[in-house]
Amino acid sequence: MNELTEKSNVSVKYIKGRFGGRLFNFLKKHPLWQLVITSFLLNFAVEALGRHSLTAAVVFVFRSPAQFLLGVLIIGSSLSVSFLFARRKIVYAFVMLVWIGIAIANCVILCFRVTPLCAIDLILLKSTFSIIGYYLSVWQIVLIAVAIVGAVVGIIVLAVKSKPDKRGYKKVFKIAAACASVIGITVVLSVFNSVFAETTGRLADDYDKNGFTYSFCSTFFDRGVDMPDSYSPSRMKWVKNLIDDAENSVSGNVLTEEEQPNVIFVQLESFMDMSHIKGLELSENPEPVFTALQKNCMHGELLVPVTGCGTANTEFEVLTGMRVDDFGSGEFPYDTVLKTKACESAAVNLGLLGYKTHALHNNNATFYSRDKVFASLGFDSFTSIEFMKDVEYNSIGWAKDHVLVSEIEKLLESTEERDFIYAISVQTHGKYPDDFDDGKISAEYKPFDVDDSYDGLDAVSYYIQELKEVDAFIGELISSLEEMSEDTVVVLFGDHIPELGFSSVDMDNDSLYKTDYVIWDSRNAAPLSEMLEAGNEDEAFAGVSLTSYQLYAYVCRNIGLNMSSFGNVAKAEAYLVQNENYSEILRLLEYDTLYGVGYTLGEKGTSFYQPSDIVYGTENIILDEISYNGEYYILKGRNFTPFSRGYTGKKLLSTKYIDENTLYVKARLDEDSAISVVQADGERILRSSGCLPVAEK
Repeated sequence: MNELTEKSNVSVKYIKGRFGGRLFNFLKKHPLWQLVITSFLLNFAVEALGRHSLTAAVVFVFRSPAQFLLGVLIIGSSLSVSFLFARRKIVYAFVMLVWIGIAIANCVILCFRVTPLCAIDLILLKSTFSIIGYYLSVWQIVLIAVAIVGAVVGIIVLAVKSKPDKRGYKKVFKIAAACASVIGITVVLSVFNSVFAETTGRLADDYDKNGFTYSFCSTFFDRGVDMPDSYSPSRMKWVKNLIDDAENSVSGNVLTEEEQPNVIFVQLESFMDMSHIKGLELSENPEPVFTALQKNCMHGELLVPVTGCGTANTEFEVLTGMRVDDFGSGEFPYDTVLKTKACESAAVNLGLLGYKTHALHNNNATFYSRDKVFASLGFDSFTSIEFMKDVEYNSIGWAKDHVLVSEIEKLLESTEERDFIYAISVQTHGKYPDDFDDGKISAEYKPFDVDDSYDGLDAVSYYIQELKEVDAFIGELISSLEEMSEDTVVVLFGDHIPELGFSSVDMDNDSLYKTDYVIWDSRNAAPLSEMLEAGNEDEAFAGVSLTSYQLYAYVCRNIGLNMSSFGNVAKAEAYLVQNENYSEILRLLEYDTLYGVGYTLGEKGTSFYQPSDIVYGTENIILDEISYNGEYYILKGRNFTPFSRGYTGKKLLSTKYIDENTLYVKARLDEDSAISVVQADGERILRSSGCLPVAEK
């Protein structure tokens, strides 16, 4: 046995010496060549993982050699930093692991959505943890955790066993100079590529064209709206004059304050008209209400900036009238500029007309930083799921949308003024299960390409089951509003289409970036019951195609609101869409409002817009009394929800929700302690009751 082992060891040594020895010794003596080869192979692996295909990675290398070389240089420049450390191997291995980890994360993410990994995903990491359970199973999460721990242990072991490199001063200087050269070339080529690369404004397409490595890195530095070349006081005066002249030329009556209707925007999560998918046959229409509204109300296609995910960017465009494509690659303005900067919005403009403005969402308040952003957008109140009672959840854990009906009714009844409500639904959010077989609506897919294949029918079945319930929610909302005495306009639209594995060629409109909108007006709409009975009669209104950043200005103008007090962006969207300089005008206004001097905003400049004193929820949290039963502090009051927590002023307490009037708190407290009830999203306290001293034990 020992003889066999000895012969085996000899064979291994011979093979290593014969085939790998020279290369190993060469790379050991020439670390820069080692850097080049490692960078090339690592970048190829990154591209292969991002494209889910070795073949696609090879095609990219030959189709776009300059972009691939740029990726090699970027990885090489990051690896080259290791040459400046005595324990080079540790730093080298760590940087490699970072790149491999990023590539694997991107590979996994692209299994669930169309948009590749970008810098904003790291910024949103805290929010990502709150929804990771919707996308990954427990064993997958455990496997990821084990891999991370293994990588950390590997680095520690390498740190313990490795010895400092023994290099002379001259050699270190030469290598450092070479590193500086690599980094310098990378920076130059990156700038060159950013200037001359033809970006599409669609992140997935840009990644495909320019490669993952460059595109991912660019999302860290490409932020905000770049200053237009034409930006100057004289050019902005020209823009302001164009807006004023266009506004003065508009004829027609506008509504008085007493005639203004309530305005309700309902942003429907991952909502689409399934008839747009070519070859998909369903046993029944899952959205009869929306179809009836399309045939009897103003409607049309809506071009949105995202597909499969990215709700906040459609939301940003609708609320501000600004164009996301003018911002940085992959940027979410909600998590960058709007965290600290107030700007013009639908809420601000309608507030100037005397409206009370409310945001409403049956999901967590802090997701996409909405708890901060809605103040920057001028809302008076924000009611998130933390304030909602009797919430039901679907099979994968998202709140069902019908809870929004009672919340909208509550908001309308809570004010004397007219109301602007921006409601954000969530029920049809992914990830859709691929093993769903309990659908009441059967689906069959017949590809127009006989060689095509599709294995996502289970996901489709789940989706249309949820879609049918969302359609019922729309019907319930319209019926409720029909019974109210207040004039109301409702705008229904999808934020993006769902990620179901289809491509643009599968769509009858040849796009993954088009959803639908409908505008229902109680002042002239037929009863919903009559619309549904009419069936497949011809449409009463011709469709009008819009972009999401044009939608709210279009609605305000068409329902007759007085837009004279509105901001410049809304007026540009309402009056200058046909102007040959429209794109430049919009970009100038975006920059001037958010990043520039504020030439068009009067004497106050960019300080013209200020965050609102937003209120979270519209009902007070009331704590009436506290008692102690030997195990729990029993809190009695009103308007409690499952998100209510006991709070001492220093820490949140372990709290059990019993009903909207009762909470049980388990804690060890001093006799002089006091407790309040707060509504909290994690550690973020949104609203609080008054304090009461704890009961004597």
